[in-house]
Amino acid sequence: MCHDNKRIACTVHAVPLPAEKAAQARRKAKLRAQNKGRTAREKTLYLSEWVLILTSVPVELLSTETAAALYRVRWQVELVIKRLKSLLAINQLRARKDSQLAELYLQGKLLYAAVTEKIAQRCFTKALTKMDGPRALTPWRLYKTIAEDIKSGLNACFPKQERFQRDYLKSVSERPRKRSLQSLPEPILGVIQQCRELSSVAYMFRKVGIISYPAGVNEDAVMEAALEAGAEDVITNDDGSIDVFTDPQEYLNVKEAMVAAGLEPENSEVTMHADNKTDLDEATAEKMIRLIERLEDLDDVQEVYSNADISDDIMEKMAAS
Repeated sequence: MCHDNKRIACTVHAVPLPAEKAAQARRKAKLRAQNKGRTAREKTLYLSEWVLILTSVPVELLSTETAAALYRVRWQVELVIKRLKSLLAINQLRARKDSQLAELYLQGKLLYAAVTEKIAQRCFTKALTKMDGPRALTPWRLYKTIAEDIKSGLNACFPKQERFQRDYLKSVSERPRKRSLQSLPEPILGVIQQCRELSSVAYMFRKVGIISYPAGVNEDAVMEAALEAGAEDVITNDDGSIDVFTDPQEYLNVKEAMVAAGLEPENSEVTMHADNKTDLDEATAEKMIRLIERLEDLDDVQEVYSNADISDDIMEKMAAS
């Protein structure tokens, strides 16, 4: 078989029809020929008694008997695939190829589908769900009801938690859309594109969990609780506020331990942190803030990270202006 400029090795499986089906196929071939004003040839009548199945799978992996069995249930297989797509939305996740998120999503949906089918068999009896029966109407609305019941049960047992909302949003948008950014000037677009291709600043940032406390909090209590919970570092800033740094994988565990110790954070997140900051003067800081704001307003931009260090005095002047 040829596809574009490629040649694909294929196998043709010839499967004879049962006697009754073969006789019916011969009658249909004769009738079609008569309707066209001619007599069906013997070769045509002979071939009508066979089913020819073309496949690119080697015969060592797919025997003629297996190919014939799959062909007999082809419409049921098609309905199963349609259920996975339209009923369970198995093809709607936007994720990077071969990522752990895509694998988890696929495995979860397949388990979801298996549970739905199992309940369907128990509720509708095997007559409506077995793969080798006569073609019948699909109890679509009942499948939908079962799927909604399963979803309601899962939500009741495992309710969504607000603290994971940020992770939810990042997960469902793991693969960015391939749209061109059209809202920024061309020079800035060129810089963004160059950084994207070269990953020229990625080495300056590392992914960390940061749990922040305001000035006035008991520094010794924060230090003791953080180190006991497994934090990587505790930094006291010039204004008296405290930042607890954690490994991203241990972020939730450390945060929960801190809260359990009576230390509710003012802010906490998993972010990209620059260890080396760059001091900006007032003019440059104003330009940087404007650029970040414009970037954050774009639908294609999920997060904006910067290693800029802007003093409180400059921030106050900019806020007042």
